[in-house]
Amino acid sequence: MGGSVTGFEQVKLMLMQGGERATQAARRQMKKEAKKIKDLSVLNCPVDKHNLEKAHHLVEERVGVGGRKRFYVVVGGTVDGVNVDQYAMRVHEEHGPRPDGFGVGPGTIAKAKALNRFVGRKFLERAYDERAPHITNELIQAVSNAIESRGVGAFEGADGDWSEE
Repeated sequence: MGGSVTGFEQVKLMLMQGGERATQAARRQMKKEAKKIKDLSVLNCPVDKHNLEKAHHLVEERVGVGGRKRFYVVVGGTVDGVNVDQYAMRVHEEHGPRPDGFGVGPGTIAKAKALNRFVGRKFLERAYDERAPHITNELIQAVSNAIESRGVGAFEGADGDWSEE
């Protein structure tokens, strides 16, 4: 008992297109998630002259042979002529009341009260921790929507047929 498939090229093309749509959807969603983490980190970070808030940025990088994209949230660089790299690291790791006077200022206290959230150290780490439980489900949903929107999962629209000989 043998069989033949007609419309094979169309089904093959649909699968290839579905794979590309899934990849693009995953990439777009990862970028959205990185932006959400960045935005939460800005909300979480202390306020002095707003340099730390302004120092948040998203970096998009291509890696590997296929040019796979990666997204990073970076806090640092030069803001208003000031290199904030070391400051950002120190505040992220150590911010809080200290005997040397390096501590919580009135801007940070006001921001925490206005947002009703903790504002201070580990601002980027806490932003990631807040989003992490949602990232996988958001990615699955984005990829699923991309595939289902064109019927690839059910091969809708294929005029192929399977017949037994």
